[in-house]
Amino acid sequence: WLHAQTKPIRVGSTLSLTGPLAGTAVMHKLAGEIFVEQLISGENVDLLMGPYATANSLSAMGVAQRNGKILITNSFGIPSLAKYDMHFPAYVMGSDPGTAVPNTLLDAIAAGGAKPQSVAMVTSKFPSVVFLSVGAREVFKKRGLSEALWLEWEFGNRDFGPIASRLKEANADMVWINSAIQTIRRIRDRGTSIVFVEQVMSAVLALSDRLVILKQGQVIAEGLPQEVMARPEVAQAYLGV
Repeated sequence: WLHAQTKPIRVGSTLSLTGPLAGTAVMHKLAGEIFVEQLISGENVDLLMGPYATANSLSAMGVAQRNGKILITNSFGIPSLAKYDMHFPAYVMGSDPGTAVPNTLLDAIAAGGAKPQSVAMVTSKFPSVVFLSVGAREVFKKRGLSEALWLEWEFGNRDFGPIASRLKEANADMVWINSAIQTIRRIRDRGTSIVFVEQVMSAVLALSDRLVILKQGQVIAEGLPQEVMARPEVAQAYLGV
């Protein structure tokens, strides 16, 4: 279909360069009213990709709708907020992450032969994060897990010691931690072993005492973090070098 066009389709993309703590309202204006508007009116793109995060995507969505442009988002944490017919989510967590993520997690645990009976849940109050956790809470209840702990913390919190203590006291079979590397570190420092599944290498290296590297479901390296990261097969698999 693309080859049948007389002119190539021009694709524009936006990316937020500041975090959620650095003036959300200003970021909305930059992403939605300036960058996206410029891509449409100045660059004359046919398709918009992004931007990152729910709030920025909503801002961009208004501009795309006003100009009749297709918008594809890859990180829309609260899908129910999207009302534009020409918006298409390409989120890896599916169209309903609040149910897809916890169900996938429990299915994977069950496939390994484990069947947790209780869960302790902690989450920040950042909107898309707590949305996912609330969905997971309902899924866990429907699938028969008893709730040993439900704890929310204010977004921007820096003291995770008390949260880690509450988690340890809950003594649940499974812990759901949404957006809290600091909490994981505190739990580890209190002597609890953790299986940490993550692709952000800075977080992995900061928390892990031992690494297991997978490529297409196969173990290609295992050992101390510094040793594993120095292996050429790891660099080739993850960095393409």
